Amino acid sequence: MVNFSPINCPNERREYNQKFKELLNEIFRYTRKVNAHVIYNFLSPTNKLGEFDFILFIDIPYERGNYYRTANKVYLNTLAIAVRKFDEAEVIDADNECFYTEEGSWDYLSEIESDRQALRGYVYDNIPNVKHFDIAIIYMVNAPKCKKQFRNKHLCFNIGFRLSEAIDNTIIFTQNKDGIAANCICYQDKGTANDWSDFLTNFIDISDEHTHQGILTKKKVDQVTKKKTGRLLEQASQTIGNQLCIIKGKAGTGKTLALLRLMYEQVRKGDDAPKHNCRLLTFNNMLVMELRMVLKCIGEFTPTKASISSLHKFFYDIYKISPVRYLHMDGEKINALFNLCMIRTMRFNFLMHILSDENQTTDVYKLIHELDLEMQKKESRIKKEDRSECKEYQKYLKGRKEDLVLSKLFDYSLEYVDYKRKTFLA
Repeated sequence: MVNFSPINCPNERREYNQKFKELLNEIFRYTRKVNAHVIYNFLSPTNKLGEFDFILFIDIPYERGNYYRTANKVYLNTLAIAVRKFDEAEVIDADNECFYTEEGSWDYLSEIESDRQALRGYVYDNIPNVKHFDIAIIYMVNAPKCKKQFRNKHLCFNIGFRLSEAIDNTIIFTQNKDGIAANCICYQDKGTANDWSDFLTNFIDISDEHTHQGILTKKKVDQVTKKKTGRLLEQASQTIGNQLCIIKGKAGTGKTLALLRLMYEQVRKGDDAPKHNCRLLTFNNMLVMELRMVLKCIGEFTPTKASISSLHKFFYDIYKISPVRYLHMDGEKINALFNLCMIRTMRFNFLMHILSDENQTTDVYKLIHELDLEMQKKESRIKKEDRSECKEYQKYLKGRKEDLVLSKLFDYSLEYVDYKRKTFLA
């Protein structure tokens, strides 16, 4: 029988919590006594990636006839699983080691291991009498651009979390050297009861002290938007744009939160809002996801005023529009580039014919203006990736000396692509 005790249960989690309880009772149906505790929306005390979706603690009390044993004859004593959730639109593929985007890849296994070690170090540094602590960390990633679905020991990619698999994997991950028992926590004092009661109390109380400031989650948005700004931050806000400001501090002291608050002061809406454009760059792809969630929750940023990305993506975007990019192209890639240019101009021509019928005009200059209006629409018929080319094509057409004729759009496309090719090869 499972004694299931959610330490907290937000309203939106009640249905999920009931299902969690049923699954635990099914998994441990042959074990007489199991203590299970879950914390939802737990703010990470290590201030690395913000919020855990939930942390699950399981304890099998050491009593005669009370045990849980796997098919591999490994006995479970105590177990801890932490799960993070991410929605990531830029991920187009994943495997058992890396996420992939159009700009490159990053090793999520290293991120998970770093996250795990940070949490372990936090426990050793802050909770007394702990000799050994271990925890399995699992990422749940929703990537709408990728149709692939799979699970492994560390990742649920475009697929739901499966509790029974996670428990089995964690048992394997945390078993002792003899391979006969899995135990996520051991105390220096052997006489200490082998359960989570004292540990959980310390873990939650000390975490609450450490996460009082500097945790980048939706629940801490008020610290960005409403909390009174300190004197030093006010000075930094006033000098931004005129001189270099450097924010220093040890890990977990809230440097990133301070940057977000400065960013908010620069781009917030209102009559007195400055008109600065801001970009926050970081080395960590996972942190980019978390910071974007904060921005979405604030709801007062616009993409043209503020953006967050990794340093790698920032410089790769510059590279993509830089002439340096073309120095790395061979003949085949150059031909493919101009074939794409031709396809795009034909799309614009086709759309101009549609706009001609809709607006009952054959004036090409008016139709060029209609293309401008089309690009500004939320549901535009011009793809985002085609807009830069569209502007170049419009500029070329308006720069022609002779009168433009709707029936000659195809000829203009050929001339435009030929002009760009000659300019490129010059």
